[in-house]
Amino acid sequence: MTFTDVLRKLFAILIKSIARFLIQLGLTANSVTVIGFIGNIIATVFILKGSLLAAGIIAGLSCLLDAFDGTVAKEGAGASKFGSFLDSTLDRYSEYVLFFGLVFYFLEKNDNFSVLVTFIAFGGSILVSYIRAKGDSLGINIKDGLFTRVERLLVLIVSLLIKKPIYGLIAIAIFANITAVQRFLIARSLLSRKVNEEK
Repeated sequence: MTFTDVLRKLFAILIKSIARFLIQLGLTANSVTVIGFIGNIIATVFILKGSLLAAGIIAGLSCLLDAFDGTVAKEGAGASKFGSFLDSTLDRYSEYVLFFGLVFYFLEKNDNFSVLVTFIAFGGSILVSYIRAKGDSLGINIKDGLFTRVERLLVLIVSLLIKKPIYGLIAIAIFANITAVQRFLIARSLLSRKVNEEK
């Protein structure tokens, strides 16, 4: 069970209640997904302006909102394969825009080390998600790993809130890439088992 699964289990009742409230407001799963993405774009604008605390707050609220779109779909407000595809796509773009903002934030400060760390962190994050997506296309489910999307966002948001984004980025650069390797090894094991079962 991943950290994300643990959180969803612990707060299942609260998440369902808020999801039903969002449905009563007339929101669908897709609209919740899009609003969360727009929130991350706004957070990026604040990063570019150097307002890291505001960026952390807005990114945190957007992250919370992202926790509800799946439940909104399950409760009957817009569940579809396209909705799932949209959610996954905008999740990747949400990370992309935040890292994009941080790269330019550090460039303005002539902090080349932090730019490099941001690039490595972003690369690790993309690989973690890519390996899971590729696994899905091959018929294997790879959700496990040390730093899934929730962990990465929590670390990044906290580092923005304390106005020390480099701390979070260093952690993501290290542990996201470790997670990518973990998932690669899990994928190799599952695929080998699948081949043996098919023989």
